[in-house]
Amino acid sequence: MEKVTLIATATMGLEALVAREVKDLGYEDVKVENGKVTFTSDVAAIPRANLWLRTADRVKLKVGEFKALTFDELFGATGQISVTLDITDSIQFATIDVFPYLFT
Repeated sequence: MEKVTLIATATMGLEALVAREVKDLGYEDVKVENGKVTFTSDVAAIPRANLWLRTADRVKLKVGEFKALTFDELFGATGQISVTLDITDSIQFATIDVFPYLFT
């Protein structure tokens, strides 16, 4: 299965809580930095992290990394990034009926 790097952004000071939630979801390659928690997983983690990380602000997919000191370098390097991610066969979405629980 294809591996991806996800970045869960967090409010300053809450990074440890986000990291604990990431580890509780079963992901082990967890790196805590200021304002974010980075972890590696399969593509099935994309919707799972978005659904179950309660203390993270956002979950982002890392598609590339490079050093750019000028706008031209940034623009050029961004144009070189190629992203192909096939998630159609590897992810199943569970649906639940939430509304009855809200009104009981």
